[in-house]
Formats: sequence, structure tokens, C-alpha cells
Amino acid sequence: MKSLFRLASAALVSAALLAGCGGSGKVYQPLRPTALYTFGDGIVDAGQQGGKRYTINPAPPANPSDPVGVVYSAPEYIAMAYGLTLKAQSAGGTAWGQGGSRIADLRTQIDAQAAVMGFAGYSRNDLIVLSAGMEDLIAETENVLSGATPSISQAQANIRAAVASYGQAMLQLHNQGARYIYILPPYDLSQSPWMTTQRAADARAPNVYLDLYLTFRSALDAEAERVNGQTQSLYRSPSFATRMGYYTDPSNNQNNAGTSITDTALCAGAGATDASLCTTATLITTDSAQIGKYLYADNRHPVPGVLNLLANGSVSELQSRWGEP
Repeated sequence: MKSLFRLASAALVSAALLAGCGGSGKVYQPLRPTALYTFGDGIVDAGQQGGKRYTINPAPPANPSDPVGVVYSAPEYIAMAYGLTLKAQSAGGTAWGQGGSRIADLRTQIDAQAAVMGFAGYSRNDLIVLSAGMEDLIAETENVLSGATPSISQAQANIRAAVASYGQAMLQLHNQGARYIYILPPYDLSQSPWMTTQRAADARAPNVYLDLYLTFRSALDAEAERVNGQTQSLYRSPSFATRMGYYTDPSNNQNNAGTSITDTALCAGAGATDASLCTTATLITTDSAQIGKYLYADNRHPVPGVLNLLANGSVSELQSRWGEP
């Protein structure tokens, strides 16, 4: 099944150039990272749970002596571009991101990093990668639809409060010495398998989600600008969400799929809702031509080839902003 990854990635080549599009910006100082740290959700999870990433994982071999194969999270690809190795915190590394985490959990991860390691401060050339908000948006949308949150205005207020907490986390990192903080904003899940399920159960789902997503992005843009105005340490990716939106746009006949197969998870069973349980043995198809048409491993996390493309774009952005390695 390892070849399926290669075939799926090959199907992405037509979109590869767009993944390299990065935002322009002033190069304050050439960045030569000495280490990379991650905090947040499944997009930056480098294998906290037994090495499992939030994408399609290699199935355990029938013979323990056979190679299993390797997949990587987006920050691991970024680390490799700088000649670094990124490992999960649970394996003794500096990647604290954990699938399913919300913004409040990001704050917990940052505090744990400081406490567990007797943290004296980040080195000047450490690169920090943050990804948070996707799970907050999912939870708030579901709460509005179920009635647990009484109104959309209350959900909007909850989102703004979460983003304000996100900003405090950014300032905390800066106060601990971080000078290179790279923010991956959540991408739009309107064309995701998660939304397909929500829409089938409640026709209000797309509008509720989009309202909250736009609220989040607007608040995040303002918060990032405010924090960077104080620190000059922050860089919010200008195209991470846009690039993912390009791949998932069903009206774009040059997208990854080449068709509208963008709202179905490639994994079956528990892996369809939790990509850490998704392996090459749990895919809904073994047809290599079909596999290349899918964007999502589970209901919200991308397949390995898309993660690779997103990471390539991030490297381009980082080099544009802070200089070549």
C-alpha cells in the first residue's frame, strides 16, 4: 500500500505550483532555525499518540521485520526544509501539537512546555508554528445547531473570546523569548466531510459555520496585527487557508481531485472521524486512480500529499518573510 501514497501525491502535481505561493513581506532578519516547536491541533501533531499523525498512517506490517513506511505532518516537512528533525513531545521532541485540541488546549501546551522542561526561554532562532481554531469552530457550530449555545451572536462572542486568548498565547511566547512565530489560520471546512454530515442533519449548518468562520478569521487577522504591532515577531500565513480552499473547491476542474470528490473521507470506520486511527488498511478504496481524488483522510484532516503541498507553501512563505535558510 505504500505505493498508494506516491500515486496520491503524484495526482497533486498539477496543483503544486500554487502550494508554493507565499505571502510577501519584509525580511527582518534571515532565519536559521535552531529548533522548531509546535503547539495546537492535528495540523501540527507530529505523532503524540504512538507516532500516529492526523492523516493516513501506514498499516502495521504483517511481518514485524518489514518496513512500515513513514508519513509526516506539515511542520515536519517544514523542519526538514531547514535541516531539522521534529519529534513529538511524547517521544522527547518539541512538537506539542495534539489532534483535537482547541485554543484553550494550546495555552495548556505552552504552559506544559515551560514547566516540564524547566523552560528558561526560547533561543533567538527558534521557530514556533501554531495551528488552532479548527476545533473551536467545529464545537461552536455544533453547539448552535444542537441548541447548546442559544444564539449565533453568543457563538460569535465565544469565538472572539477564544481568539483573544489565542492572542495572549502569542504574547506569552514572545515574552518567553520567541522571535519567529508562524500562525497557520484554520481553513474553511465548508467542503469537508464533516460539513457533509452536518448539512445532512441540519440545513442551517453551512450558514452557521460560515458565519462563525468569517468571524474567526476577521478576529484572528485583527489580533495578529495587534500582537505583531507590539512584538514584530509574528507572521500569520497569508495563503495557508487559501491554498487549502483551492484544493477543496468542487467548482475548480483543475483542483486536486479533477472532480467534485472533495466531501468524502478516504478512511472508513473510526478513521473517518479520527485520522490518527486511519491507515492504508482502512481506506474506502484501493483503486490508485480513485485515491488520488480524495483530499481528506478523515472528516477534516488532509491526506499526506495535501499536507506536503501545504508545507511547501509554508516554507516559501517563511523564506519570503524571514530569508533563505
